[in-house]
Amino acid sequence: MKTARKEIKISTSVHALLVREADEWGLTHREYTEAVIQYFASRRLDPKSVKEGLAWGLQDALDKGVERIIGLLARQEGEHLQTVLESLREILHEQINGRILLEILLNNLHQLSRLEQEELEQLVSKTAGLPASEKLLFSRHTGD
Repeated sequence: MKTARKEIKISTSVHALLVREADEWGLTHREYTEAVIQYFASRRLDPKSVKEGLAWGLQDALDKGVERIIGLLARQEGEHLQTVLESLREILHEQINGRILLEILLNNLHQLSRLEQEELEQLVSKTAGLPASEKLLFSRHTGD
């Protein structure tokens, strides 16, 4: 089906702009012209009042705003990670101190168990030669 064609007269500079823009977006001159008309009509915009480059200015402002937000989020994340890192360092320090104290305690217990073994052997050797009645007195006196 063939559509009725209409002609419009535009200046050479506007035609050159049409050619450049349509080519950039991969559209025919007809597709580009129809898309531009539909854009302004659907948004109820006055094409004469739209400032040149307004969309680029808005895009730049949006980009700057997004960059600021991302920067703020990155800084907050860094501060949060720093706090978590400091907490982890404190926990690690406490665990190291606890381990050191545990090793000291185990070492002392080991030394005490050796001393108790030696004392027990001395007591056994002392009581080995005693008569049974003295052994009984000795065990009452020492609590054994």
